[in-house]
Amino acid sequence: MRARMERITDSSILELLTTYAIYAARAMCLDETDGQLSAGIYGKTEVRGLELILYLRGDRLSTELEWRSRPKSFVPYPGIRGGMVDAVWYRIFRQADNSILNIVQNAMIKQPIRDITVIGHGVGGVYAILAMLQIYSVDGDRLKQSYIPINLKAVTFGQPRLGNRKMMSLLNELQYTEALQIWRVTNMDDLVPRLPQRGITGEDYAHPLSEYWLEGQCDCEGISFVYWCHGPRNVEEDEFFFEESERCVNQYVEPRIQPHNGPYFNVLMEYSLVKRSNWNRKKAGDAQKFLIESPFFYSRIKKYAQIASLAYHLNRTHGWISPGIWGKTMYHNTTLLFYVKGFPWSPDEWRRKPNIFIKYDGIDGAKVDCTWEMAYRGARKKIQNLLQIFVENNIVTRIIALGHGVGGVYAIFAMLEFLKIRQDIPLYVYTFGQPRFGNINFARYLNELKRLRKLHIYRVTHTDDKVPSLPATGLHGEEYFHSVTEVWISTEDCDCDSASIYFCYGDVVGKAGEAFITESKFANPTFLNHNGPYLGVIMDKRL
Repeated sequence: MRARMERITDSSILELLTTYAIYAARAMCLDETDGQLSAGIYGKTEVRGLELILYLRGDRLSTELEWRSRPKSFVPYPGIRGGMVDAVWYRIFRQADNSILNIVQNAMIKQPIRDITVIGHGVGGVYAILAMLQIYSVDGDRLKQSYIPINLKAVTFGQPRLGNRKMMSLLNELQYTEALQIWRVTNMDDLVPRLPQRGITGEDYAHPLSEYWLEGQCDCEGISFVYWCHGPRNVEEDEFFFEESERCVNQYVEPRIQPHNGPYFNVLMEYSLVKRSNWNRKKAGDAQKFLIESPFFYSRIKKYAQIASLAYHLNRTHGWISPGIWGKTMYHNTTLLFYVKGFPWSPDEWRRKPNIFIKYDGIDGAKVDCTWEMAYRGARKKIQNLLQIFVENNIVTRIIALGHGVGGVYAIFAMLEFLKIRQDIPLYVYTFGQPRFGNINFARYLNELKRLRKLHIYRVTHTDDKVPSLPATGLHGEEYFHSVTEVWISTEDCDCDSASIYFCYGDVVGKAGEAFITESKFANPTFLNHNGPYLGVIMDKRL
């Protein structure tokens, strides 16, 4: 068979790959307190309809030096004559193989399963293939016959080479007999899929079929070309061995480590939403500011700003929830979006607002603004019913709440309430020009939820907007505070390729990691930029 390279235009495949990328990114959030299977391997399962998804991660190798300098040697893979796999990765995997089989078996006992998909990024992709083989029982540790799935698949992102050419021939043969599938996703000129190259004995590492290559980063509209490709068959070596394609990730003379983290279909794999290598870090005491240079992040903020602005089209007959609160849901690629708005405040209303705290239920010392908390109480039941009914009747892999101004306050309240009911769905909040609405203990509570990866809040602010610095103090002198993380648009430029956007963290208050307070950057902030433009998006076009 000749080398092939075909562009993927089937939207169902692209949507499926996007969903799998989200699971791979979720695996990168697992740690010793959540999902540890053994030393160096973390994983969890989730069921989507009749599909059981197992997502895994391994140890993080973040620099080119770490990838190139790691030990490279082979060990025989049990039951496969001549089949060899990387010694270090296989030794680590063997410590977790029983745990992996157990969580798969336990999930399959609870409900019928037609498909099993194992997902991982980087080294997690290596463990995904090994786990798939373990489930398939190539090495003799068979699951009961009733547990063998109809479809078995491994989906990897930026996966390094796993074994020798003989081992890859076996994997290709299993794919040809439709016993299993391997989808190996690569990104631009990522270096990692080209490593390791050769073991200490001189034997080459290799990849199996099939590669899905992302030609470039998503532009401001989220568009990227995806190709399915493989190299020519090498019949002299083995009937089922295919050389790697020289037209996709291997075509580059000087590959880079930067694309390894993504974005894959608009999904970055770990830590934050920007590449660390692209950060320009500045310090003032403990304060930190990071310049974001990722077009993907610009695209995301712009898209969410556009959705948040839709709330200003809601009225008494369309999206009304309770007096002073309007909201609506949107569904896209297994993501549930909820956008909400509150009653718009004029500068005089901001100045005359009574700043009174009220206790926040269940959190010692936490207080929130009485005006907004009482307003949300009237909408709480209806909002939670709206979200719960949708989640029960659709496949939802994450929920994103969006709001501008006071709408951002209600978006956070909504996700906090939903978190009390369901903790198995990742929750995100993007607010635009959101005011402060809690005391320092409440800010610390939100920061702790972010640290535990239960609720991710991104506060988008615009140049010298005054609203995020309000309210300042309550009736009895107690201060209002923000939680992390602020995303500051520092210019009024509408072009998503040239506007300067920063992650900002203020000075540490109390114990490190409990609360980060972002101080006002301007001596005389104004209300003029509260309405935007946020990367070209005006929130309320009536103003």
